[in-house]
Amino acid sequence: MDPVKTKTAKEADYFIQIMPGQDQLLALGLVNYLIKNKMIDEEFIDKYTYGFEEFKTYVEKLDLKTVATICKINEEEIIKLARLIWENRPLSLICGLGLQRRINGGQTIRAIGLIPALVGSVGIEGGGFRYANLSEPKLKWPF
Repeated sequence: MDPVKTKTAKEADYFIQIMPGQDQLLALGLVNYLIKNKMIDEEFIDKYTYGFEEFKTYVEKLDLKTVATICKINEEEIIKLARLIWENRPLSLICGLGLQRRINGGQTIRAIGLIPALVGSVGIEGGGFRYANLSEPKLKWPF
């Protein structure tokens, strides 16, 4: 996912070109879709998180049509992304540099980082959230 189709994007199996600055909205809208469609690990959420009901209420207002319109992608892209996340667990999300370097960047990283927890992909091999701060070894493509 990136506003620009970079070299990395051209190598990806699946790429979403998002409107710049809308990553947080997309993450929260995606989360709302995952919750509404029961694509979440309720056992994990009950055991390891707090504040879920308040969070759920917060994201309920972010309907798919509005999120897709603002992010300049179609609703089907969000649905496809949700299915890819749910059907391919464990999920490991890796955020690149740059998201944190804009207004609300920390909250954007936080919103994206919640996705693996919601689908139960934290604390298990192959799961989690990683931040590309260049202090870790580089990924080798293909795996």
